[in-house]
Amino acid sequence: MPTYTLHYAALALSADEKHQMAQGITQAHEAATGADGFFAQVIFQEIAQEDCYLGGSPLDQPQLFLQGQIRAGRSLDIKGKLLSSLKEALLNVTTLDPSQIWIYLVELPASDMLEYGHVLPAPGAERAWFLSLDPRLQHRLQKKSTHKPD
Repeated sequence: MPTYTLHYAALALSADEKHQMAQGITQAHEAATGADGFFAQVIFQEIAQEDCYLGGSPLDQPQLFLQGQIRAGRSLDIKGKLLSSLKEALLNVTTLDPSQIWIYLVELPASDMLEYGHVLPAPGAERAWFLSLDPRLQHRLQKKSTHKPD
């Protein structure tokens, strides 16, 4: 929660650029939703230019397609801030024009998601969920966290 998959075509991304994008996406999600950064997963998948079409025509310029699977239940305001922050996170690393960036949020009920071996909590119930985890897992997750433990 969330899983962001970034498909990209006609564009070469270095390991450093991927790292910067993953950090930006994670920070954008955390800032907009309040969910801890250790929940965020970012997956990069390159698409061969000849395997990507827009409007039925072969791709003629680089494109980024970001799909974020997030927990349902957040307000339109939060989702709007998230979309804007995600776009900025991608633009900050690339030289692309905003018209070359596509972002889709797909909402799933928390009850339909399992991470770290546990069904996820509803938005806002993360702390109680975290405290129910094995202390060894809590420690591992805190090392990935940008939040300070209570």
